[in-house]
Amino acid sequence: MKLQIGSKKYDFFNNFTVNLKFDSVGSTFRFDGVFDYTNEGHLELFRPCSYHTCKILSDKGDLLITGTILNNTFTEEAEPQLASISGYSKSGVLEDCKIPPKLYPLQFDGLTLKEITQKLITPFNIGLIVDGTASADANAVFEIEKGSESQSVKSFLSSIANQKNIILSHNSTGSLVLTKGKTQSRPIAKFSTSDGSATKITMNANGQNMHSQITVQKEPDIKDSEKGGTEIIAGNAGEETINNPFVSAFRPTTKTQSSGDDNDTSEAAKNALGSELKGIKLTIETDRLEWLVNGRLETIEPNRIISVIAPQCHIFKATNFFIESVTLTGVETSEKAVIKAVLPEVYNGNKPKNIFL
Repeated sequence: MKLQIGSKKYDFFNNFTVNLKFDSVGSTFRFDGVFDYTNEGHLELFRPCSYHTCKILSDKGDLLITGTILNNTFTEEAEPQLASISGYSKSGVLEDCKIPPKLYPLQFDGLTLKEITQKLITPFNIGLIVDGTASADANAVFEIEKGSESQSVKSFLSSIANQKNIILSHNSTGSLVLTKGKTQSRPIAKFSTSDGSATKITMNANGQNMHSQITVQKEPDIKDSEKGGTEIIAGNAGEETINNPFVSAFRPTTKTQSSGDDNDTSEAAKNALGSELKGIKLTIETDRLEWLVNGRLETIEPNRIISVIAPQCHIFKATNFFIESVTLTGVETSEKAVIKAVLPEVYNGNKPKNIFL
């Protein structure tokens, strides 16, 4: 793994951790290495609060993250200790910062998700990509939409994107991506401990956070009247109920749709079910950082479909899972990838089937 600042690449680090995420506005990284304070290059690289723009590349030169160095850790002892630098993707700043006051008032009536997003991220010099899977919903108009001064940019955008069942993600160049994920593609790899492709597979199924029926309700839109008081100006009340096939017991719940109109209530219900399905998660450990794609070795990354067989995890036949995140780690003697995967229906809104029956 290599760190690049400007045209200079650094590869002297002893340890690294790179966490590539799908359902997030940023991936993260950390590098540990010897800090020689007599070396001018080290002084600049490790200088605290420099906010260097950097690139994280695989050993083969594939760009994984375009990010910002945020944090430094140093230790002084009799024996030299490793220093560290860490940070996140360029778009990660949207999670740390609130909407700039120059964009007030925070009323976005009659704008699309794409237009609202573009308006809010422009001051941060972050690009926007609308994936084809999300194009139609991202270009649908919100009749009434208002932000809050207490919300981060990411929090507000995520809250309205959820009503369209759209995910806020990012790419390797640091742009924000509106997407629904590559959940319909064929598996890019197969994992099983029996053939050595995985060294360990762990299944966690959290039934406590799942419900047999999820009802999403939406109140009519209201807005302050110019003459004082409030009045209903647009949109109807909405209600949608969706069933979770993984829950056989009677466990109903009701949620409130906070944005969008009654036409979005169905998508909001699918998003609510998808959030609950995240309670079924696979953790796959493997001693390799790459997989073979069309004859070429590529770094294991999120937003891919994989096939898994793990009888001791109650997965008796090849079952498709969607990779949410991948943590790549390396020390002087070994490398490892830890994959976090969920059912594809978490992100595509399709009706799931109970894989345990």
